[in-house]
Amino acid sequence: MAVNNTDAAACYTRIGTGQSRCGWAEADDVLNTRPWPELEPMLAR
Repeated sequence: MAVNNTDAAACYTRIGTGQSRCGWAEADDVLNTRPWPELEPMLAR
């Protein structure tokens, strides 16, 4: 599981997404692509 963090700079979104894709990451592999109801229990651990 990974988190795509842009460090609060929207212009770096493409870079973070590109790096994730280079590692063959899909949406299910990236924590912050999930809807809140699915994400909340994961964060409670």
